[in-house]
Amino acid sequence: MTLHKSLIATALFSAMAFTGVAHAESPACGDPQDDSWMAETDLLEKVQGMGYAIDTLAISEGNCYELTGKNSTGDSVVTYLDPRTGEIVDEAIQ
Repeated sequence: MTLHKSLIATALFSAMAFTGVAHAESPACGDPQDDSWMAETDLLEKVQGMGYAIDTLAISEGNCYELTGKNSTGDSVVTYLDPRTGEIVDEAIQ
């Protein structure tokens, strides 16, 4: 019985560790913030028009806009947006 519990614990730990690696890095969106980036107010308006409810908006390590909130279907998400166009680059359902 102890071996069985140990195998389950190892499998769960491995699955959690692998999942963390998959979302450890934000996508790359190019150069740091400059005049070519959309204004945050314009980006927020565009994203809200796409049906998103926004909790936070930040700039990621990869120089994307990083949004946390809910998508148009109500899923909690972390969404990375191209700072020049507002297009979705990547999205992870939480």
